[in-house]
Amino acid sequence: MNPALNYLSAEAFEQAMAFYEHAIATWPMPAEPRNVTTRFGHTFVLSWGAPDGPPLILLHGSAANSSTWAFDAATLGASFRVLAVDLPGETGKSTGYRPPYGASAYPDWLSDVLDELGLGSAPIAGLSLGGWVALKFAAAYAARVEKLVLLAPGGVAPAREAFEAAADSEIGRGEAGIRRLVSALFAPHSPPPGVAEAFVFMHSIYKTRRDTLPVLTDEELDRIAVPVLLLGGARDAVLDIPATDARLRRHLARYESEIDPHGGHAFVGKGAKLVEFLRRSA
Repeated sequence: MNPALNYLSAEAFEQAMAFYEHAIATWPMPAEPRNVTTRFGHTFVLSWGAPDGPPLILLHGSAANSSTWAFDAATLGASFRVLAVDLPGETGKSTGYRPPYGASAYPDWLSDVLDELGLGSAPIAGLSLGGWVALKFAAAYAARVEKLVLLAPGGVAPAREAFEAAADSEIGRGEAGIRRLVSALFAPHSPPPGVAEAFVFMHSIYKTRRDTLPVLTDEELDRIAVPVLLLGGARDAVLDIPATDARLRRHLARYESEIDPHGGHAFVGKGAKLVEFLRRSA
């Protein structure tokens, strides 16, 4: 599917891709772009870091792309061969097709990606929607996941209805509303320089996916046996992270968490914590 269909116009899509290309061109360390083939269409992968290091798969959140990881690129790349994957149907360079949230679409897609990358298994870190995809994949393809890091993952506890309603309203109010939405995502901290401007630009030209992310079942969570680390903020405006933590703790046998009492939803800049957990003996 043509990814331009997820934008207001073909010109808007070209603008978004130029913006993304600039982000890649100014990456904190040398990065290699490539496309791989999946049953749902092409998938874009940005790789960098130690050439002979162990692999690490990164999955970004909704209405985003792999530029999300720029804040952590150097830290992660010093220890791993990092493979940041653009989710299909979002604002990256992968196919514009949006797989259904139900059934096995996302796990099957990620299995295809690992096949094309020549990986039997790997550790996976996912942010927000990417955390949900990582959990779904670990439940469906247990042997292909070594460890999981979940950064403010969706789909464990229901999203806050008040935020979802407010987000739709704020996006409709133009730049001022979108800036308020960015502030809510990063609250109580301020967005890093340039992030608010990028968010305003993208959400003014992109058709954000509106269907609700389904909550993972108890049976799915019970199938996950690998070590899992949750990183989240108690002041997350989008998700109830304490409830997410409590539910994961009930169902995951090898689980630990670190909840920042002052943290919000946009949980970036945690590369050192990822490295420490992933390099630790299981």
